[in-house]
Amino acid sequence: MADPTMRWHRRVWLALPILVLVAAGSFVAVRRPWAHAVDPRLPADLFLVDLPQPAFADPEHGYLLLGRCPTATCEAWVAATRDGGRSWSGAIVPGLTFPRDEGVTTPRATLYALDPTHAIIESYDSILGGPPEQRWYTSDGGRSWSEVPTTPVVTVDEIPPSAHAGTTPSIEQRQQVVVTITRLDGTSAVLASPPQPPSHPTMLSGGVVTAGDGSLWIQAGDDDDTWLFVSRDRGRNWSLLPLPAGAGVKGHGYRYEPTDGHAIYLIDDGAYRVWRTNDDGQRWAELTVPYDNGGQDLSLSATGQPDGQLVLFRPIANGAGFTIELYAVTSTGTSFGRIADTQIHNPIPQLSSHVSAQGPSWGLQHADGSWTPLPWVCRPKGCL
Repeated sequence: MADPTMRWHRRVWLALPILVLVAAGSFVAVRRPWAHAVDPRLPADLFLVDLPQPAFADPEHGYLLLGRCPTATCEAWVAATRDGGRSWSGAIVPGLTFPRDEGVTTPRATLYALDPTHAIIESYDSILGGPPEQRWYTSDGGRSWSEVPTTPVVTVDEIPPSAHAGTTPSIEQRQQVVVTITRLDGTSAVLASPPQPPSHPTMLSGGVVTAGDGSLWIQAGDDDDTWLFVSRDRGRNWSLLPLPAGAGVKGHGYRYEPTDGHAIYLIDDGAYRVWRTNDDGQRWAELTVPYDNGGQDLSLSATGQPDGQLVLFRPIANGAGFTIELYAVTSTGTSFGRIADTQIHNPIPQLSSHVSAQGPSWGLQHADGSWTPLPWVCRPKGCL
C-alpha cells in the first residue's frame, strides 16, 4: 500500500497548476491586516469542498463553492466576495446535493464566474457529446441561485465576451467539435463554426480557454495526435497550430498554456519537456527544464501567466510536508530560472496554501504579494 503522506503529496501536486503552495516556516507573502467579515446568516458548519476552487471575474468579485452536511445528504452553498476576499456573503444552491459518504467532500459540479454579478454552476455527469445535465445560475452576485435549462436555444456566429464556452465531440459529425456557450442570461447557444479536427476527437481538454489578448484556444486529440486550435475573431474562424518536432508522441500527456495569446507553451508532462512559440506554431523553441521527476511518479506542473510568462512548480520534500521551488522563463527565452513566489503577479486572486504537517491552510494570493486566508476549513479527510 502506498504511503499516505505520499498519496497526499501527489494529490496536491496534481493540483499545483491552480495553486501556489508554500511550506510551513517559509511563507513569505504579507498577510492582509484585516479580519474576515462573514455574513452571519451563513451556517457556521460550512466547509471547503475538495479541492477549493475560487472563481473570480476580476480582482474583487469572486465565488467559492462550499459544502454543508446537516443530514446524510449534503448541501452545496456558494460564498461570494466583492472586495477580493475581505468579506463574504452567500446562499444555498437549491437542488445541488451530494451524499455524506466516507471521503466524499464535494458535489459533482464546477463553478464559473461570468462577470461581477453573473455566475453558473454546471454538473459534470453529462453524457459525452451532450450539454451539462444541470445548471444553476445567479444574476445578483450570488445572493440567490436557480436551476436553468441546459439545452441550447440558438446558434451564434461568435462567442460573446464574459460567456462560458465548453467543448464536446459531435455525435452526428464524427470529425467535428461542438462548442456550447453559456451566455450572461444563463441560456445556452451553439457556435456556428467550430474547429474541424483532422479525425474524430476522443479527448477534449479544458473547454475553450481565453488568453490574455482575448484570443480563444481549444485543445483536442485522439489516441495518436494532439491538436491545438486558435481563433482571433471570437470563434468565427479557427486555425490549427503545427506542433514542434519531437512532440505528439503516442502515450504522452500534452497540454498547453496560451498565456497572453502570443507566447504559447506546449508541455509534455511525463517527459518534462516544454516548447514555446511566438508565431502560432510556425517556429517552436524547446526550453531546458532544470530538473526531472526525481524518480517519483509526478507530472511536470506549470501554469501560464497573463503577461506571457510560464511558471514551473518543483516540490522539495521537507519532513512531513514539502516546499515548492518556483521557476520562470529567463530573459534568453531558452531555459528557466528560480524566482520567488512574490514575483508572480496574476491580477486575479489565486488559491494558495500555507502547508504544515497538519495539512493545508487555504487562502488567496493577491497581485500585490499579500495573502488573505479563507474563513472556512476543510472537512476531516477533505481537501487532500
